[in-house]
Amino acid sequence: AGGGIEERSVQSRGPQTPLNSKLLPEMTEAAANQVLYRVPASHAQRRFWVASQLYPGTPTFNVAVRWRLEGEIDPELMRRACKLLVARHEVLRTTIDSDGDNVYQEIRAEIPCELLLTDLSSMPAAEAQAAAEEMAVREAQTPFVLATPPLVRFGLVRIEKNVHILLCTAHHAICDGLSVGILADDLGQIYDALSRGEEPALNPVEVQYADYAIWEEENPRTDRKSVV
Repeated sequence: AGGGIEERSVQSRGPQTPLNSKLLPEMTEAAANQVLYRVPASHAQRRFWVASQLYPGTPTFNVAVRWRLEGEIDPELMRRACKLLVARHEVLRTTIDSDGDNVYQEIRAEIPCELLLTDLSSMPAAEAQAAAEEMAVREAQTPFVLATPPLVRFGLVRIEKNVHILLCTAHHAICDGLSVGILADDLGQIYDALSRGEEPALNPVEVQYADYAIWEEENPRTDRKSVV
């Protein structure tokens, strides 16, 4: 591939840098456009790409989850935690595209990762809960474009002073049901560490999804694997 994009192999990635929230740079357009690796799309990702060509703009393949958080939540810390989660998992920084002959995935150095806070706490509790549900449905039905980052979005809805709903929506090409639990656990550990004024100490991700896609390409008869 041209343009300074490295063709990825499982051996080429090297060890992952430990998470460090102090090293998170501010997002720039150049960083958002910097592609680190281009690798073959997995079999599942190819199917999603074909579906996206047949049914453009459909939210059918969105994976949308919401978590009810009770207790004091610092929106800025949660924003940093979401950014660190995206930094930890390459698949969350991945887009899917085609050159006409092959469908491939591109892993970016960074992607836009915002946490939109909506404060409904001034409303009666029942009304705030209903409004939050409506927001969650609208968010879940907002489609992605596979070639355009990000393919994951986060939102935080405050329905009472110490009650929040955390929304996470991703395209199925980068997240599945098995992955949701992993992401929730990682995000919880990252946020808890930041709230204590500590750096997250999660074990490095030894095998990223792009590594699996390469292995799958080289070993066609494979079993299903979580995308995270």
